[in-house]
Parts: sequence; structure tokens; C-alpha cells
Amino acid sequence: SRSNGALAAVVREAVAETGLPQGSVELLDGADHAELTELATALGMAGRKAAAVEAFADALSHSRGAQHARVLVRRCGVLAWFGEMEDASRDGRRAAEILRRAGDREWEAHARHNAALALMHLGRFAEAEREFVRAQRLEESSGESYGATVTLHSRGDCALRQGDLPRALRLLYQARDRYRDLGVVP
Repeated sequence: SRSNGALAAVVREAVAETGLPQGSVELLDGADHAELTELATALGMAGRKAAAVEAFADALSHSRGAQHARVLVRRCGVLAWFGEMEDASRDGRRAAEILRRAGDREWEAHARHNAALALMHLGRFAEAEREFVRAQRLEESSGESYGATVTLHSRGDCALRQGDLPRALRLLYQARDRYRDLGVVP
């Protein structure tokens, strides 16, 4: 944890590499779960796995309920980035259940989508499809058109990985049309 200074040392090193003022490391003092989660995610995307895991542990220890689940959603994405799909799917599913009970449909959809991506990479396609469908329904019922389109696109990718080319093409063409209607390029 931060008390032993390991995370602060990693941040000091990162600060030195970027040329930010040395006082930036003091930002860790009193950091809340959201700030620690942002730091953990950034460290993970920068390839600093051990520091990211430590920062996520700190963020989780400073959060409860739906906040705790949102940290799990972010950790799920970083674990998947590092190829730890079993742990990622577990975090995503755990977060989805907490968020479902809390009534946080937006973050529940993110959790289910992340869990589904990890399950897909594990070759557990039927489970992944179920999670994708649940995420897409949540996004559509919440008016999250872009998120629902990304999830539809992911469902097409899942069908393709299963070798179901007709279904994959149908889903991917639907996603293409939705992207076009939204005015975005995937």
C-alpha cells in the first residue's frame, strides 16, 4: 500500500520521466478512490502492472458499494489489457451484480461489457453473448446509443470467433448502420 512508499516511488519515477513538478507525487496524500482508480488505470495502460495492481488495491480499500464496483469495472479492463482474462471476468461479473443491486444501470452495462470481452477471449462464447446481450439491453433502455452500438459490434466479433459468419455479418452490418446514424466511425 501507499504506507510503505512503493506506489509513491513509482509515481515519483513517472513524474521524473514526464517532467512534471516534483510536488505532483504529494497528490497521493489523501487521494480518494476515484483518484486512485485513475492513477491505477494510467499505470496499467503504461505497462506498470505491479504499480497498477497496488493502486487498485488502495482504491478498493477506500471504496464501498457502487463506488467499489466501479473500481472493479476499471480493474477488469486493466486486467484484460494484461491478458488476465479469468480475473478480469470475475471482477466484471462481481461489479455487475453489485451495480445491479444498486440500480446503477450505466455502470452495470460497462461491467457486463468488460466481463463479456474477457469471457470471449477465454473462448466462453455463450457466457460472453449472454453478458453482451444484457449490457446492450441496459444501454438501449438508458438511451446510451453509442454504448449499445459498441456492444452490438462486440457481439458480431463474438459470433465471428465462434465461426458463425452469417450471424457475425448480420450483427456487424447492424452496428455499421448504427455507427453511421450516430455520425461516428468505429
